[in-house]
Amino acid sequence: MKTKLMLSCFLTALFISCSSNNEELPIEQPSLTVEVLDKGVPLESASVTLYLTKNLYPLDEAKPIATGITDESGKVIFDKNIEVYQKYTAKVEHISECKNNFFSLNNYYANENSKTVLGNRYKEHNTLTVNVLKSANITLRNTSPNLPGLNDVMYANIQKNGEGKLFLGVLAANKPILINDFPIEDKHLLKILHVRTGEEISLEHVSTGNCTSNTSYNVHQ
Repeated sequence: MKTKLMLSCFLTALFISCSSNNEELPIEQPSLTVEVLDKGVPLESASVTLYLTKNLYPLDEAKPIATGITDESGKVIFDKNIEVYQKYTAKVEHISECKNNFFSLNNYYANENSKTVLGNRYKEHNTLTVNVLKSANITLRNTSPNLPGLNDVMYANIQKNGEGKLFLGVLAANKPILINDFPIEDKHLLKILHVRTGEEISLEHVSTGNCTSNTSYNVHQ
């Protein structure tokens, strides 16, 4: 009888101890670090807005779950409203320098700006690196002569890492096309092709512009 009583007391004490220890264990709160780079250099004071990737598009209607500003190391840490195994996308903007990642986001390259969060055991994985571009609002006008019987239509295509392309729009003769967030320092990401000849139209003269006003340029075959 005494042995059973001692065993019962031991099991009770063990249960209470385990319960107490469990109550003291902190609830895991994962975090996501967003690192912003400008040509490989950390970008300080950039505004970062975080979205659930599955709710991202249409971009102008997406509801952010968090916002923050990068520090001198180009990083900002989000540790609230972050859930394990959810995929997040960052929108980055440095207004005074017209630097952002809008070109890729607006053209549906969200995966380059997204990360799936894992638990804190793998927290070294939970860093999303976003590369920004200097952008400008540029209007291109096709000034090819469009002689009778000739087709001088041009296509604007976006190049993705040198692989494949995404159709952006048509430049009919004497018609303009507005390209928001034109990569003014990375024009190789955008190609204008003359449909009839297959010739690539040079954009080297498109050299200045900003994100707060519109700048117009002529292009022709």
